Amino acid sequence: MTHCKVCFTPKAHIGRRRAPRTARYRKVYGLDAQGRRTLLETVMRSAAVALVLIGAFGLTVSSYARDVSLGKHTAEEVKNVCEKVGGRFSQDATGHYCSTDCHGGPGTDCVVGCKIAEPCVAQVIGSRRPTNLGNALQAPPGSPR
Repeated sequence: MTHCKVCFTPKAHIGRRRAPRTARYRKVYGLDAQGRRTLLETVMRSAAVALVLIGAFGLTVSSYARDVSLGKHTAEEVKNVCEKVGGRFSQDATGHYCSTDCHGGPGTDCVVGCKIAEPCVAQVIGSRRPTNLGNALQAPPGSPR
């Protein structure tokens, strides 16, 4: 059997037509009558790829939260500041904690946690760098909610 000099396929297969695709095959694989992808199929595949990439990027960013060390503070200091800013104070065997919504109410957007025999750590949103308990539990004036 001789072969095509350009594509190296047997000459018996050159010019042979493939069996026609059935309607069910075209429907399952999103093909039109000529065997090409439909516009809707192409758009949906592109949208799916975009959503996967956005989701992967979103997971790596982790809401732009930041942990900032504030030094050691007693439970009374944390409780007084927490009450002053309108947060929720809690204490257990592992340490003492205060959480606020950063705007004068209870929530979990701004959190200060002080474990026993360790410095306090503030978790704040964005690029803020608080220097004391009050700054860590309240957003700067004029910041969006």
